[in-house]
Amino acid sequence: MPDIPRFFVDSYTSINSPSGVELSFFRSPSPREVPQAAAGQPVTSVPPAQPIFDVDMSYQHLKIMLIQMRRMLKGYEVDVLKAPIPIDPRIAEQNKITDKDW
Repeated sequence: MPDIPRFFVDSYTSINSPSGVELSFFRSPSPREVPQAAAGQPVTSVPPAQPIFDVDMSYQHLKIMLIQMRRMLKGYEVDVLKAPIPIDPRIAEQNKITDKDW
């Protein structure tokens, strides 16, 4: 079997259409890739997140995948961590996520 590429991503966007959804995944620059400002000076620019890959799928496939992933994460929280996986409050607010969403 050929090697399957692996990627790290930390953000995504989605585009909906009548026939399905396109998910685009990105990776933010690492601290090594962000220009360093002189002492006491603000960083004036941060490189944008780099596109990594796109995935097109039907709404049915997306729904099934999300249900399965939710089950997997809930099981991991209950069986392994014995606690919820924390989400940074700033990220939750930015994405309009509440405790009721989980």
